Amino acid sequence: FVGHYGFLPFSAFRTLVPTDAKTIFVLAEKRSRKTATKQHRAAKCDAIFNSLFSYLIQQFPRAKVVIRRGDDLYSDFIRLASAPVTICSVSSFCLWPAYVNPNVAHFPLTKLIVRRDASVNLGFKWIAQPEVLLGAQYEHTQTNVLLE
Repeated sequence: FVGHYGFLPFSAFRTLVPTDAKTIFVLAEKRSRKTATKQHRAAKCDAIFNSLFSYLIQQFPRAKVVIRRGDDLYSDFIRLASAPVTICSVSSFCLWPAYVNPNVAHFPLTKLIVRRDASVNLGFKWIAQPEVLLGAQYEHTQTNVLLE
């Protein structure tokens, strides 16, 4: 959970994931990477991943949903760069595979990349709606509030 970047509302996946998807991969860094000094973030990340998993299973009952945390960075890069459809969260890591993906790639329109200028063409589709939820204000909020 990186509050100053924010995260993509689950409803974005309902419209961006193809209805005939057979497998949906959710990729993330390993749980321990950012929790050395801020343990409360791990619980928020876990709750968001568990809720996202349940949401995707409900929305796409014919697809196999796979959560991958902490895989090799190169493997994640290749998965994102070669997927038929890549949907990034607010992530500078996901930006580069989205940029080179020859298929369909979506990236949230945020101030993190090109200062929210949707006229910049990086070869992928900007996600303008739903807007990213900026989480900095939720840093010390109960996790369940983030998921409502």
